[in-house]
Amino acid sequence: MAKVSNKKAAVKRARIHNFSGQPFSAVFQQPGHYPEHQWRIRNSATYGIPELSKQTAAVVNALNNLGIDIQRNYSGSPMNADCYRMRAEFLDGGVASMTGNYWYYERGAYITGSKVGLLLSLQLGLKVRPAWRRKYGLEEATLESLKGEMGQEVGEQESSGETV
Repeated sequence: MAKVSNKKAAVKRARIHNFSGQPFSAVFQQPGHYPEHQWRIRNSATYGIPELSKQTAAVVNALNNLGIDIQRNYSGSPMNADCYRMRAEFLDGGVASMTGNYWYYERGAYITGSKVGLLLSLQLGLKVRPAWRRKYGLEEATLESLKGEMGQEVGEQESSGETV
């Protein structure tokens, strides 16, 4: 698989949709067959790069603004299907996607982890219901406290010799 740089796959900032003030469900949905701590990014089943979806583009922009590294891979050839993968792991889960013009697997982008969901929601300016926060024990969590928790993870990885 070839690596795709963040710069190459980036969407121009002017094209990023502003979801501020909209509900959590404007960007994320939880189909019934998904695990409790996993949400699909709405309209993320694109036939090209993940950012062709305005919701996914906004999430990727939020990840970039938070300084979260996104690993990207691409595979394809003139005779085969194209496949674009994206992954970023942080807090209690992360973001992952697989999109392209293939027919053998569900296309889309997903977030895993309630802290990840709240962090991205707050960064995007989405409204998160108090009942959702209570369900996951995040009533007191703020954007700054979640960013601080990410900073602690980076510090722990650096002190243990892991690469970040």
